[in-house]
Amino acid sequence: LLTLTFPPLYLRNGDLDTARKLAEQGTAMGTRIGSIMATTFGYWVQGIIARLRGEYQDAVDHFEQSLSAAKTGMPMFLVLPLGSLGTTLLEISPQFADKSIALHTEALKLMEHPVHASMGGVGWAEIGFCALGLEDAEKADELFQKGLNYPTTQGLMYKAVHLLGSAHVALAQKRFDA
Repeated sequence: LLTLTFPPLYLRNGDLDTARKLAEQGTAMGTRIGSIMATTFGYWVQGIIARLRGEYQDAVDHFEQSLSAAKTGMPMFLVLPLGSLGTTLLEISPQFADKSIALHTEALKLMEHPVHASMGGVGWAEIGFCALGLEDAEKADELFQKGLNYPTTQGLMYKAVHLLGSAHVALAQKRFDA
């Protein structure tokens, strides 16, 4: 609960301090008891919070910790840190575009499997916005549409993000009737 439920709730309500505190507590507990899921998700949430605050080095560190935790036995959770780390690197500088694309390519490959696609709500959003940043509106549209149409819990949670991304695609493609 301390990493999977409460931090996203507090994030949604804009209380980053409480979300971070709960994510840190949950990550520590998950690490202590050997819960790969709690540790992976906890570090990932901490990375999201750091990125929202503009604390990019902390975000990168947390996403890398999340990636390391997922590699110990939860391949479906690799999608979260791969997508978010790639996005964060591109936000830091276009010089990291190649690294970002490599991370996102790995995430997309993982999401070809139905179990791993369950993390697509986040993965397709992260990668879709990067595609827009790299001026590939067609790829971004494909990813946002997957996020809207592939049935996952995270897809429902991220529906507004995918709709926003689709609106940005329509603007980029000058489709004002969309």
